[in-house]
Amino acid sequence: MPPLSAAAVRLLLVGGGHAHIHLLRCAARAPLGASGEVELVLVSPFALHHYSGMLPGYLAGRRAERELAFDLRRLAAAAGARFVEAPAERIDGAARTVVAGGERLAYDLLSLDLGSQPANLEVPGVREHAFTVRPMARAIALRQRALELAAAGAGREVALTVVGGGAAGVEVALALERLGQQGPARPAVTIVESASGILPEFSPRLRRRATGVLAARGIRVRAGQEVASVEPHAVVLDDGTRLRSQLTVWIAGAAPPALLAASGLPLDARGFLLVDASLRAVDGSAVFGAGDCIGIAGH
Repeated sequence: MPPLSAAAVRLLLVGGGHAHIHLLRCAARAPLGASGEVELVLVSPFALHHYSGMLPGYLAGRRAERELAFDLRRLAAAAGARFVEAPAERIDGAARTVVAGGERLAYDLLSLDLGSQPANLEVPGVREHAFTVRPMARAIALRQRALELAAAGAGREVALTVVGGGAAGVEVALALERLGQQGPARPAVTIVESASGILPEFSPRLRRRATGVLAARGIRVRAGQEVASVEPHAVVLDDGTRLRSQLTVWIAGAAPPALLAASGLPLDARGFLLVDASLRAVDGSAVFGAGDCIGIAGH
């Protein structure tokens, strides 16, 4: 990309998250600058961004993939933005550049809406034998495998394990149980949660209600136990217990995007971009963040 003109301000959006989709929508309705005052560039490895809030509906068979998708290329074109379909490979906060698709992109303002990545993937067997729900290709493969198991045979029990009893884990467990009802086999879903119970960050009232819903749907909960390893057809707990599992879904927390580690940007103790209440990097640099890739100072 050529260097910026003296008059132009380049706003570089890395990631196709909700904040950036909203910004593009606003820019399409009312341009951010006249006569080339603001140059918009969107960088994303995918031309389609999928809304994670509707993912359980997709896994349950109630939503089609197209209903979850935002067309980033089309949104960028409507907003007058250049779209770079490539993963961001490196951020250099000191030099104010982002490398993507082999190109070095300079910026005046940088906004990161990268999401997060699954945590604890270093547990033995997780990468080889467990499904995650991000990126969307993994969720599509997960749903296809669940449907294959549901069609295995009338009356046969299919063991499904969801590792992680937070909001996402509970929603996915319920969705897989519902999806399993579409075949002749009987789904047997188990949630494994390291905390003393499901939804540890929510109120006791909501936790009791969710526990009742899970019980009514026949979904079992193994709380207060860590997963030691994942095998092709089993989940091994830290006390040596082996849970039969024909399909294992790994939703055991969120980790920061690896891209941030060597960026030179301020990070919190876990490695997320550290921002203030205005969502600006706490060092005062021209970097902003939104969504799951940030930590807010004081929270």
